[in-house]
Amino acid sequence: MNKELKEKSYHYIYFFDNKNWIEIDCVKNGRVVKLKSIHNDLVKLVKKYGVRFKTVDDDNGDDQYGYYWSKHIIDFEPLDHMEADRGHTMLYYKEPKKDWQVL
Repeated sequence: MNKELKEKSYHYIYFFDNKNWIEIDCVKNGRVVKLKSIHNDLVKLVKKYGVRFKTVDDDNGDDQYGYYWSKHIIDFEPLDHMEADRGHTMLYYKEPKKDWQVL
């Protein structure tokens, strides 16, 4: 895991390829805060050290791809966003040299 990401107070970071924001869940001044903004330096780190994911609707269509990083494992934050936004119900993730897996 990347030292720069690990040493920060980030809980998770994710973004979708087709969106112009990145969601960061972190601790600031002892409180958990969600930020949505553009951080090109973080995008590069999450692409390098994170997990590729996609969300889909009931028919496995309307794919939305992105990257997710956490100190632990991938969780459902991207699906929660897309469920509210576009009715997506499934989240897949991809590890290097493996097929897509359902979370």
